[in-house]
Amino acid sequence: MSWMRPTSGEPASVLRPGVTFETKCYEQDWQQLLLSDRLRRAIEFHAYPFAERILYINNVERPELVSQHAQKLVDTGVLTSYVVVEEHSEEALRFFGLSREDFQGGYWYSIAELVSIYLCRTEYLLHYAGDCMLENAAKWVEPALERMRLQPSIVCANPVPNGWFEDARREAMLTRGDFHYGYGFSDQCYLIRTMDFRARIYGEKHPASERYPAYGGQLFEKRVDAWMRCSGLLRLTWRHDCYWHRSVRNPVSQDLLKISGLMKGLDVDGSTERLGLKKRLSLAENLGLAERLFSMGNPSLTEGIKETGVSNLEEGVNRMDGPNLVKSLNLAEPALACYQAGVRAMEENDYDTAILWLQLAVSARSREQQAGREPDPGLKWLPQLQLAVCYDRLGKTQKAWLSNEAASVHAPHGQPSIASNRIYLRDRRLSEAAGKGPLYKKAVDGSGAGNSSGSGELLLSVLIPTLPDRSAAMGSMMEELQAQMLGLPVELLVLTDNRKRTTGAKRNSLLKQAQGRFIVFIDDDDRITEDYVHRLLEQIEREPDADCIVFDVMVHSGGKPLRPCKYGTEYQYGMDANFYYRKPNHLMAYRREIAQRHHFADVSFGEDDEWAGRASADVKRQLRIDAVLYHYDWEIRPQSWYGGS
Repeated sequence: MSWMRPTSGEPASVLRPGVTFETKCYEQDWQQLLLSDRLRRAIEFHAYPFAERILYINNVERPELVSQHAQKLVDTGVLTSYVVVEEHSEEALRFFGLSREDFQGGYWYSIAELVSIYLCRTEYLLHYAGDCMLENAAKWVEPALERMRLQPSIVCANPVPNGWFEDARREAMLTRGDFHYGYGFSDQCYLIRTMDFRARIYGEKHPASERYPAYGGQLFEKRVDAWMRCSGLLRLTWRHDCYWHRSVRNPVSQDLLKISGLMKGLDVDGSTERLGLKKRLSLAENLGLAERLFSMGNPSLTEGIKETGVSNLEEGVNRMDGPNLVKSLNLAEPALACYQAGVRAMEENDYDTAILWLQLAVSARSREQQAGREPDPGLKWLPQLQLAVCYDRLGKTQKAWLSNEAASVHAPHGQPSIASNRIYLRDRRLSEAAGKGPLYKKAVDGSGAGNSSGSGELLLSVLIPTLPDRSAAMGSMMEELQAQMLGLPVELLVLTDNRKRTTGAKRNSLLKQAQGRFIVFIDDDDRITEDYVHRLLEQIEREPDADCIVFDVMVHSGGKPLRPCKYGTEYQYGMDANFYYRKPNHLMAYRREIAQRHHFADVSFGEDDEWAGRASADVKRQLRIDAVLYHYDWEIRPQSWYGGS
């Protein structure tokens, strides 16, 4: 499926295919990055043809000096370009609807990332902090891209951080194939779809995102983490390789950390003390930095804190803290287990099987809730969103649309995948409707008001009597009919009772309520073809004054060879070597006036054939669809199956 992304704010330029490799430097590490081969190795370790390789220069004392060294790497082909962040910071902030004050002390931790996203010219962006690097060469980017293209709810990816392989496995929501799935976000390393992040998404708040240290204020990664959690969006973790977050300081950086008061001092009686103010002032004086120590909000002191791991920031992000959405295949949580199985089938491109599991996840979640349990809120809508993807892969656009709309009911407000899917699926529906005539175009664009043929008349009423204990079979039938009727002048009437009324009585009640020009019954334990409604409407539009429309029904009889049944006023009840033969019964489409003229007998067995004998006698103009539109499962059932007295 091709997914378009809304940008909010100013329109984004058209992005070209490919991935941009991007990293940043600042005052405390630029020498280590630019005066060594570190950047070359960091890029080559990926063995991936990046479209661009860009360095963002952020918060340095002499940007012109750093730019000169960056240009040398451009000249030698290590980089394709470099950017001085402050030259673009104000326009980036305006684009995202933010101000420096919004970050509450976290501006310098955030602005390089925002500028790089704002300026990115490719579909995907891979970011590494300057002091992060793969442990070994790893070809993880292409598999991650393939997975992200398949599942729009995955918005970022990274290798395992800091060698925490066991922690990543244990804390993952789900592990399938080469990846762990989970919540969480780190600005140390991320592979993202540019258009997901080039939007005004940075105003969300979530309780789990409050784990970030207070000194960082409302920094970029905290904002992204909150947006992902509020929107039910996931990240991938490539489980076979890791990157390391290690300090790469210029020579004075350790003293700067001591001055800041946040580097650990001596361990006294088992407790870690921080350097006192006197010692910090002494260090500052020795380095000529006393004035800098007390300048409010100076990032050159606190930036080093985050990068060296003195705080718990990177641990809190990379251990993928999150809700309990899927930790392992837990049979005590049926909805969760079914969702897992559905995702696994999607990974194997077995979309038919994935649909079965995801439908079971929807049903199981409802049953768990009725039993007094409270499944993860994400299970109210994520299975439906995945169903939309599966149906689209199978070319079932109407079902994809309905699943996406079902997901929107419980999804967080403004969830981006759902909005994007609407645009894409509407275009698909319009394209498919073009070959079916104006009735279908009206169904998509709404000009037919969703319930009429243009003249204000319903063309078809589909009637189904059923019982509560047949709800499982009815669920599949309802889903199929809902997709086929979407926006068309067709009504669906279902009558369910608790076996107090006969089947004949229920059929009469449905007939009385029907408003369509033609009526047709469906038995709740049978199946229809995917073009059932379309073929009937086609005939009704062609000859609206016909009395009856007949078609073939395939009879399934307990493992015996399939045999079609032909219906028509010209046939008598019987069979031969190839076919069954019947008068047009309730399964055929009758003009409503004829159907309502003949009441069904007040019984629960045999009422259909008896009715067919009387109603078919009034048919003067019969249309035939020479195709199987209906599948009938025949088997001997006890009287209790039929309900009524």
